[in-house]
Amino acid sequence: MNDSFNNYIDALGLTEAVRRRVAKILRFYSLVVGDTIEDIFVSEYVLEDSGRIHESLVLFSDRFVMEGSLTEDETLDFLPCRGAIRYWVVKRKDYDFEYATESSRMTVEIWFDGERYLQLKASGSNCDALKAVCLKRVLPNTWPPASSLDEPSGQPSATSRD
Repeated sequence: MNDSFNNYIDALGLTEAVRRRVAKILRFYSLVVGDTIEDIFVSEYVLEDSGRIHESLVLFSDRFVMEGSLTEDETLDFLPCRGAIRYWVVKRKDYDFEYATESSRMTVEIWFDGERYLQLKASGSNCDALKAVCLKRVLPNTWPPASSLDEPSGQPSATSRD
C-alpha cells in the first residue's frame, strides 16, 4: 500500500484482522486486474451501541470499481466504471459537505448499467473521504457526462418559451 492509503487506513482505526483482510484484497486485485489502484475507500457504519462495522474495501482503478467484503472472506465484485453510472443518490445526516463531525453520516447509492448497484457508507471523518470519492470517481463517470449537460443541444429546453 502506498503512504496515502496507509494514512487513510490508520485514521479509520481498523483492527489487525481487518488490516490483514485489506492487504489480502489489495494483493488479489493487483494480481487479477493488474491495474494500478488509484483510490480506496472503506465502507463502514456505526451501530446503535457506538460500535463500528467496516463492511467493505472499495478500490478504484482507471477502468474498474472493485469491492471486497471485509466481513465475508470470499465476496469480491468487479464493475467496469467508465461512463457506466446511470443514477446516484446521496443521503446524509449531520454533514454539511464541508466539515464532518463524529455524528456525521453519509450513504451514497450508485446504479450502474445492467442493474448493478453499489452502496457506500461513511461515518465521522470518513464522510469527507466519501465526498472526495464522489467528486473524483462517481461524478465523472455519470452518463450522460456532466460536461454534456452544459452544452447547448440545439433543441428547445423544457423551460423555453417560444
